Amino acid sequence: VTLSAFEAREAGGALHVEWETATEIGNVGFFLYVAGEGGRALLTDRLIPSRVVDSLTPTRYAITLPAPPEGPLYLEDVDLRNVRRLHGPFLRNHPAGRPHTAEPIDWPSLGREHRRKEAERTARAIGKWRRSRRLSGRAAATPHPFPSPPPVALEVDRDALYRVTYDDLRQAGFDLFGVPARALALLHGEEPVPIRLSSPGPFGPGAYFEFFGEGARSRYTETNVYRLVVDPKRARRIPSVPASPWQGTTIESTYRAHLVYHRDRGYSFSSPIGDPWYDTRFLAIGEPVSETFTFEIGDLAAQGEGATLFLQFWGASQWPILPDHHLRVALNGTPIHEGSFDGLTPYAVTVDLPAGRLREGENQLTVTVPGDTGAPWDLLYFDHFEVTFPRHLRAQGGQLAFEGMGAAFRVTGLPSPEIVLYRKRGGNVARLTGYTLERTSEGWRVTFRGGKSGATYTVASVETLPRPRIVPAVPPVPLTPGKADLLVISHPDFLDDLAPWIAARSAQGLSLRVADVSQVYARFSGGVVDPEAIRRMIAWAVENLGIDTVLLVGGDTYDYHDHLGLGSISFIPTFYVATDPIVRFTPSDTHFTLLDDDLVPDVAIGRLPVRSSEEARRLIGKILAFEAKGGARSALLIADEDDAGVSFRDASERFAATLPPEWTVERAYLEGGNVAEMRARILEAIEGGVTLTSFIGHSGPSVWSFQGLFSAEDAVALTNEGDPTVVAQWGCWNTYFVDPRANTMAHAFLLAGSQGAAAVLGAATLTSAAAEETLGETMMPLLVTNGMPLGQAVVAAKREIARTHPKMLDVLFGWTLLGDPTLSIDPR
Repeated sequence: VTLSAFEAREAGGALHVEWETATEIGNVGFFLYVAGEGGRALLTDRLIPSRVVDSLTPTRYAITLPAPPEGPLYLEDVDLRNVRRLHGPFLRNHPAGRPHTAEPIDWPSLGREHRRKEAERTARAIGKWRRSRRLSGRAAATPHPFPSPPPVALEVDRDALYRVTYDDLRQAGFDLFGVPARALALLHGEEPVPIRLSSPGPFGPGAYFEFFGEGARSRYTETNVYRLVVDPKRARRIPSVPASPWQGTTIESTYRAHLVYHRDRGYSFSSPIGDPWYDTRFLAIGEPVSETFTFEIGDLAAQGEGATLFLQFWGASQWPILPDHHLRVALNGTPIHEGSFDGLTPYAVTVDLPAGRLREGENQLTVTVPGDTGAPWDLLYFDHFEVTFPRHLRAQGGQLAFEGMGAAFRVTGLPSPEIVLYRKRGGNVARLTGYTLERTSEGWRVTFRGGKSGATYTVASVETLPRPRIVPAVPPVPLTPGKADLLVISHPDFLDDLAPWIAARSAQGLSLRVADVSQVYARFSGGVVDPEAIRRMIAWAVENLGIDTVLLVGGDTYDYHDHLGLGSISFIPTFYVATDPIVRFTPSDTHFTLLDDDLVPDVAIGRLPVRSSEEARRLIGKILAFEAKGGARSALLIADEDDAGVSFRDASERFAATLPPEWTVERAYLEGGNVAEMRARILEAIEGGVTLTSFIGHSGPSVWSFQGLFSAEDAVALTNEGDPTVVAQWGCWNTYFVDPRANTMAHAFLLAGSQGAAAVLGAATLTSAAAEETLGETMMPLLVTNGMPLGQAVVAAKREIARTHPKMLDVLFGWTLLGDPTLSIDPR
């Protein structure tokens, strides 16, 4: 926990206590104490529960108690493993620290700019294709020439049978009139995908094709990409097979449906199941807590006989006693499961449901955590549940896809007689013909032949078939061997904004290769957003261009699917790795550069975490302005108050000892409550143009020290326009660049205006003081070495840490450079 403010006020015989946390990582809750002659005494009879458990944005608490005896107050936080940390002493009526408000990110305006640029790129691509078609038409002898391949991408976000018509393509800007149908091919990556064409003649009005598309299933996207090309050699067709039912055949009218109820409502760094998103958190402190989940079951058959319920939980609190966790589950008021498990581990169970337990229509699943394990509290998470049950073969919304095995099947509830019917078995797709179609009181029903082996069948009224999103296909990034020093991978929104920086680096003699990240995806992941594609591009550039540095241009967010409803945008996605037993989802750009099996970065990397052209131009302007300073060789060393046997002052002095003698050094060391004085000194030094600003101590994403020494609001208010500093932060979370809710200290320094910093280095995770000090003593002399680029300094320091302290994953993986890796603090 990073505590940012605490205040206790006495009034009317009561004590009103308020406090604010800047961060909480695996925090279960708090205890309040008063200190007297006999030691500290508890002021509450039970834990004050955390409102968040995991959070990197400010969280406020308030409690009113009977006024305790005189004496200083203490606040104690307690984590998942019952590790406790004491904060204080605090005096009554003497506020400590500074409450602050995290600056929300203006995603609505950022989204509007992004969508505008995306539309402009689409229009340019379509215009280019149309011009190329006109030119080829004048030169070709055929009446309907067509450039090959056409730049058409079909994007899908779920598994379904899709239909694409001539009019769909034409309205999207692609007029394929006259293209020979036999030459149309659909590709996923480079693999042909079979399609069913409406007719074998030239493509034109009334023509269409159908295909089975699969949505992507990853942390980063649901959108999968298929490409429509003109290539008869790779054209694959879906065959038609007769499926008229045999006379006297048993006709199946039910199947086993499978429904998944997965609401991603919260985010936890500590999840042990490979997915940080969860539905509901349960914290039982001495008494039961319950939550009821309502879900709908439609067309239930056979009273639900043979139904099963799958439940996924995971434990968070960890105690010496066994077990740590106890839960009960009831369905529609009847107990169906009781279980216990231990530790920070997954817990999954499948429950067989007797006939009658599931109901047609509304059902209620109730989860209860009794809080009776003997431990002071029980903290666990409910991730999701799945129901498998017998269901009538009735179309839902005009469609039905089901798995079944039987001689024949009958599907009812179709809204029209214009239907399509397909079978998928073992990777082979067939269109079924010869079925029997009948009108009934509830619509239309279709009867068709099955088979002796299982298959997946799709029945749909034509008007209900989904359409893919049709956009210009992005060309793959060119892979031309040669020589380059630096690889730049940018989101296309910011390519034009890089021109002044590219010109400056080229003038310095650096050889650059610039890649559009969407073209990187087109080359290495079939157009699907995936950080692994970026890593593969980097590996190719290392081997074929000899690069030693990478710059990523674009911000990121961990909310890739917009579960929070903020509209956040990932421009360049990062990797997520475990850096300690609690934090299992640390954003790590370092992993782009781990090209072999060791912990050592193979190249330097930095990121410009920009989200708009204005931010990009501002940051590039500051990078160039910093270089124009010419290496003033001045440093501001800031240290937090000593705490729990850790002397941040001493660590900062060890940093100072590594600076060359010609450097001027100013210090701002927090001690004895001199917060305002030290903050004023920090502001004066940065606004005076100091070259390097170093902070070591406790921190959160937007604040330095438990005392509120310096915050993101202070960084925004700086007045050093045109004279930026470089900031090195030796603390927790201060470069956490993926939070969708608020800007961090790093964003405030880098993006708020022409003031602030040209680069910020620091941790994007929870770090230990020992690891930060070790890294700082190793890296500080490298940062100020004449002519040493920031990126190479970070790489050299991490290589040394990997050699001497390979278990310090918090700094090896979680320490990040937000800025230009070719920038030098002390240029040649």
